[in-house]
Amino acid sequence: MELSYQLLAGAVGGLASVLLLGLAAPLIVRLGAFTPGIWRQTSATWQIAHASIQMLAGVGLGLLFWLSWGLAAVVNIDWWQRGAVFSAVTWAVLAIPVLIANAISVQVEWRAALVTIIEWLCTALCAGLACSWVWTRSM
Repeated sequence: MELSYQLLAGAVGGLASVLLLGLAAPLIVRLGAFTPGIWRQTSATWQIAHASIQMLAGVGLGLLFWLSWGLAAVVNIDWWQRGAVFSAVTWAVLAIPVLIANAISVQVEWRAALVTIIEWLCTALCAGLACSWVWTRSM
């Protein structure tokens, strides 16, 4: 499996998560997560920076998927299950500790933390599924 395909799949997964979160924005607004004073005002620069961060995170997850040989130790499962397992593991290991540390050390509005949790879970899931699909197609 070529590394470049995994990196590209991760980048596409990261950008797909931005799209999915954009579509889910009305639901997130209903949570009351966008109360005044919690979030910065969005602009084109902010949106480009946000999409770039998600894309780079997807590239990193693609690299991690490639380095783990597509979770070769997990056998007899479909590609989407492999991607979901990879996503859950990486999200639990990388995002959860950061969010818990922020909750302990910084006064964070719980709704803002919930949006961040959903956002990074979506990024991990999209990148993991994209990488797993590309990995399966190349075998």
